[in-house]
Amino acid sequence: MKLKIGWKKYRILKKKKPRMDKKVVNGSIDSDSLIIQIEESLSKKVQQQVLIHEVIHGIFEHSGKQEWFENEELVDCVANGVMQVIYDNKKNIFEKVGE
Repeated sequence: MKLKIGWKKYRILKKKKPRMDKKVVNGSIDSDSLIIQIEESLSKKVQQQVLIHEVIHGIFEHSGKQEWFENEELVDCVANGVMQVIYDNKKNIFEKVGE
């Protein structure tokens, strides 16, 4: 599956024990290879959370905010907030505008 962030199209791969800087992680995003990796053994909901987390990294990098891209605490905060809105509103969020 591919996901577009800015002008880049990333491949999403589920993988056993993805690594970043030789460290095992739940997910990673690489803007050079255009790959987002997600640990395949995680539950579906956690994989979704990891994907949103990596997408937020990608958005910050695309926006030229390298210091935000590298700030895991900020990325976690935004990703958790976005996931909460998505899960609390089950329907497509943009449908809410038409109601």
